[in-house]
Amino acid sequence: MKLKATILLVLTFILTPTIAHAFDIPLLTWERGRDQQVVLGGGAYTNGWKVTLEGGSVEPIAFSASAKNAAGYIVYTLTLPDDFALGPYSIVTNGSGSPRTVVAGVNIIAARTIGESSRLFSLTLIISIVIFLSGIVSTIRARKYLYIPFKSHQVLPRLTDPIYDEPTNFWLRLEQAPYRIRVRSLTSLSQSLLRFLLIREGELAHRLSKGLYGTLPLVGFIAGILTAVTVKRNDGISNTAMTIFIAVAAIAIFDAFSGVLAALGFWAGQIITGQVTNVQEVLITLAIGFAWVGSSLFTALLREVIARDFTSKSSGSDDPLKLLGVIGSSIVGGGVFYLGHALANSVINIDLTARKLSWVDVALIVALLAIKGFADVLVISRSEAHDARDESFYIARTNSPITAFAVFTAVFGFVYLWTQSAGRSLFIATIFSLPYFLAFIRFDKSSFLRTERLPRNILLESLILSGLAFAISSQIALKPLLSEQRADWLLLLAGIAPVIHSIYSAIYSSNEQKFSFTENQEIIEP
Repeated sequence: MKLKATILLVLTFILTPTIAHAFDIPLLTWERGRDQQVVLGGGAYTNGWKVTLEGGSVEPIAFSASAKNAAGYIVYTLTLPDDFALGPYSIVTNGSGSPRTVVAGVNIIAARTIGESSRLFSLTLIISIVIFLSGIVSTIRARKYLYIPFKSHQVLPRLTDPIYDEPTNFWLRLEQAPYRIRVRSLTSLSQSLLRFLLIREGELAHRLSKGLYGTLPLVGFIAGILTAVTVKRNDGISNTAMTIFIAVAAIAIFDAFSGVLAALGFWAGQIITGQVTNVQEVLITLAIGFAWVGSSLFTALLREVIARDFTSKSSGSDDPLKLLGVIGSSIVGGGVFYLGHALANSVINIDLTARKLSWVDVALIVALLAIKGFADVLVISRSEAHDARDESFYIARTNSPITAFAVFTAVFGFVYLWTQSAGRSLFIATIFSLPYFLAFIRFDKSSFLRTERLPRNILLESLILSGLAFAISSQIALKPLLSEQRADWLLLLAGIAPVIHSIYSAIYSSNEQKFSFTENQEIIEP
C-alpha cells in the first residue's frame, strides 16, 4: 500500500503542471467562412512569433500579423474558407528564443451567417463596386456622355402621330394586347434615363419578333413569382440554388423591361408567401431584384459611352469601338450582379446549407451580357430600317431625388444590420449617398480651375475610385484593429473619395456648360 501511495503521489506532482497548463489554454469557437483573430502580447513582437492554425489533416495555416499597438500587442488574422473542415484545432506560436507553444484551442463550426461583411476582402469588394457605380453617376455628367443616339423600330405613340382605329376583330385585338400593354406602359413613363434604357434594351427583342417583345414581360413576371415560390418551398433564400436566379437574370439581360417585371413579380411573390416580415428580409428581396435589373441597365448605359473615351477625334470615324464597349460594360454588369447577391448574402441567416455565389456564376452573367451586346451590334447597328424613328436621348440628369434617397436608405439598412449602430449607419449612409445628392448641384463657373485640360474618362475614373478602396483596405489590414474596427474605418475612409470626385464632377459640368449665377442665361446673342 505504501508503494502504491508513493507512486500515486509522484505521478500527482509530475502531472499537476501539465494539467494546470491545459486549464490555462482558452478554448475558442469559431465560425468558418469569415475572418478570425487572436490578440497576443509578450513575445509576439520581441520574439517575432509566427502564429499558425494546426490540426486535423490540413497543413498548418499561417495568420497574418498587424503592426504592434502602443501596449505591444499584435492582432493576428486568418480568413477561414467556406469549406474549411470542421472540428478541433490548435493555435500554435513559434519564434526565435521561444519554444513551440499551443496558446489556444479552437473548435471550428459551420457558419450561422454567411458574413460577407465580416471578411475584410469581401467587404472591400462590395464597397469598391458601390464606389464604382457612384463614379459612373458622377462622371457621366460630362458633356461628351450626355447625348446617346438611337434609332428605334418600336411603335411608341406621340402627340403628333395620326390616330388609327384599333382592329375590330376580337381575336386580333387579343393577340396584339401584350404589345399594346407594353407600349402604353413605356409611354406612361416620364422622360428619363431609365425610360430610355428600357426602350433601348427592348429593341433587340422587337427586331426579332413583335410577339416576343409583347409576351416577354409576362414571362418575366411569372418567372419572378416562380422564384419566390421556389424560395418558399426551399425554406429560404439561403437554401435555394443560384441556378434559378441566373435563369431569371438571363431574361433580364435579354430585355431589361422584362427584368423589371421579374423583380416586381419576385417582390410580390415574396410578400404573398409571407417571406417579407422584417427589415432584413425587405433588404434581401430588394437586393435580389437589383441584381437582375441593375446588371442589365448599367451594362446598357456603359455600352453606349465607354468607347467614347478611346475614340480618336482625328480619325473622323463616328463608329465607336463596339468591342471595347461590349466587353467593358459586360464586366461591370457582372459586378453589379455580384453586388446584389453579395449584399443579400451579407445579412442572410443560414439554417441548413450556405448559399453559394461562385465566380463561375458571375462569369456566366458576364458571358450572357456580352452575347446580348454582340447581338445588339449585329442585329441593330447593322440593319437598315425605313420605318425607324429617332429615339435619341440627351441626359439632362443622371438620377432623381428618389434614387438618392433610395441609396441613402439602402446603405443605412445594410450598415445597421452589419454594425447594429444607428449613429454609425446614419453617418456612413450620408457619406455614400452624397454623390447622388451632389448630382443635382451646379456651381458658378470657375476660371481658376481649368477643368478642360483634364479630359473625362468614365471607366478609368471609376476604376481609380475602386482601387483606392482596396488601397485603404490593405493599409487598414496592417493596423492592430479588430474586425469590427477595421470594417468601421473602411466604410468611413472609402466613402470620402467618391464625395470629392462628385464635387469635382459638379464643377467640371458647370464649367463645361458655362453656368453662372450672375449672367442672364435667357439672353441669346446672334
